Amino acid sequence: MEDVWSTLKRQKYKIVGAHSAVKICHWTKKSLIENRVCYKQKFYGIESHRCLQMTPSVAWCTHKCLFCWRPVEYNEDTPYSYDVPEAIVEGCINAQRELLSGYHGFLEKVDINKLKEAENPTNVAISLAGEPTLYPDLSGLIEEFRKRKFSTFLVTNGTTPDVFCCNYTPNVCSIKIEGVFIFDGSDKEGLINEWKEKKRLDTDKFLFIHNSILYRCFVEAVGVSKDINVPSPVSIPTVSVKKEVEPGEGLVYG
Repeated sequence: MEDVWSTLKRQKYKIVGAHSAVKICHWTKKSLIENRVCYKQKFYGIESHRCLQMTPSVAWCTHKCLFCWRPVEYNEDTPYSYDVPEAIVEGCINAQRELLSGYHGFLEKVDINKLKEAENPTNVAISLAGEPTLYPDLSGLIEEFRKRKFSTFLVTNGTTPDVFCCNYTPNVCSIKIEGVFIFDGSDKEGLINEWKEKKRLDTDKFLFIHNSILYRCFVEAVGVSKDINVPSPVSIPTVSVKKEVEPGEGLVYG
């Protein structure tokens, strides 16, 4: 991986954490220096100089397409562990600022106010390199960007549709959610070693991990069931009439 990182750095990528990266977009440069903008600004009003171009899987893709304009020759096996969304977002914003710092030496060509705005991006294009859906908590990553008032663009080659799997029978729908649980606690190494040695965890850790997974999956599954118009996987509270009343007496709800 060191050779891969060295090559990417020479190509002006800024590596973030274990598997993410940032690179200043061509149109961000054009916007800062020539006041030209990309289609996102023309059609959607997203300012080109405030766009953060990043990827959560810089060296991992499901294909090596001959027509790809990204460096596919550096594809590696997926990483053993993954960074949490909060760390990726914070790291990418800082990386963007570091990459833009050189423009302070060319203020005769760059509007200082526009440059300061560029250091506080408001849109993220998750499209730099690799296949972003290989990052197991992509939903969490997008949600973290949205918490910071970012608009988000995601580019994928569409080769990983099996993250969600629905099987229908006349009255039943099964929603399957797959992913990797990211544990970032202080004793994560001990937890991994315990699992490797015993293939089990102590009760407290077991309950914490499984309840965390259940919570996130149930919330996600309710949204999925609504989007695809199938029954909810959990019972939704309903309103019912507790007793019959005469007209005009009103209703009692429970």
